[in-house]
Amino acid sequence: MSNNVNYDDYIKIDVDAFDDLEVIKYKLCSHPLFIKKWALLANFLGYEKCGGSNTRVIGEGYTVKKSGENYIIEARNNVDEESYRTTRGNNSPYTRLNMTVSNFKFEFMPETIKTLIPIKEESPPKDFSQSYVYNNNIKEIEIKKDISFSTSDATKNFSSAKYKLGVKAGFAYKIKEVSEFHINYNFSWDINISDQKEERNTIRLDRSVKVKVPPKSKIPIKILLYKNNVAVPYTALVLISYNITLNGKINRNKNAYLGYLAPANLATSFTFGNDKISAIDDISNQIKAFDKSSFYWDWNLVKTYEGFQSVLDIISKREVNEVNGRFEKVNFSNLVWESGMSEALNETDDIISEQVSEGE
Repeated sequence: MSNNVNYDDYIKIDVDAFDDLEVIKYKLCSHPLFIKKWALLANFLGYEKCGGSNTRVIGEGYTVKKSGENYIIEARNNVDEESYRTTRGNNSPYTRLNMTVSNFKFEFMPETIKTLIPIKEESPPKDFSQSYVYNNNIKEIEIKKDISFSTSDATKNFSSAKYKLGVKAGFAYKIKEVSEFHINYNFSWDINISDQKEERNTIRLDRSVKVKVPPKSKIPIKILLYKNNVAVPYTALVLISYNITLNGKINRNKNAYLGYLAPANLATSFTFGNDKISAIDDISNQIKAFDKSSFYWDWNLVKTYEGFQSVLDIISKREVNEVNGRFEKVNFSNLVWESGMSEALNETDDIISEQVSEGE
């Protein structure tokens, strides 16, 4: 299966393997491009001192630490804080930008499923049933026996990680040299998808067997069931969304902040995103809104700044992680019968009335 997803629209956070989502949260927050783009946005909005420890380069020199469910991106000031307080009458050192990333959500993106080369393995035939056909007559007859096989199979899905999903995905596969199968998969909420099974189908195979049986004899009939196993590896993307809070001091002479009444009080904290919307969607909605009076930022002003559009293009790229998995299915392909050597009837045989076609 191919998809029309443009991978250039995303920033992939490479995590080869991890046991819990905290690893990918940390990897996201410590990614240099992640820190850089949000520090640059803060600088455009008017936040002061967006460079990290011992540097004036915006978005560099930051460290990341976990705090409860959140992650804090922070930097120490370029001054010795205790010495500063002593010489400046216990005043605080100047405030550098720090950022808090919160409300992480992970969303499986079924439209990004990309199937790889399928693997088909033939399984050894399985003895489905064994029985006898009986002839209690004094002459040879041909006996017809009807055989039916019915079962319910399931397509299984295996994945490399746990995600909160809540997504339904429907796919139809037609793979060369592999019988067609369909997947209507329900990725349920907060379930390890390696534990799930879906797409149950009922398969029925019917065969008719004709066997010539000598008089006063029986012939063993063995029914063999043939099947193959199909494995379809795939890769897919998981979208990472979050809120971000900018903490620091705004420059009173150059800023796009509309949310203060007294210019003397410009130290501020502001969060993009909430429980219902991600930080990136929140910013996008604010910029596109016709009526901007309800927002704290003058986006029309910010858009006039040189370089802002390039930063906005980077911010608009959403972070994703790639997950590997595979679909597996068993295809029942054929029923084949084999007959053995005739045996003489004995008194213990429970002779069953067979469907007889004489004279053939």
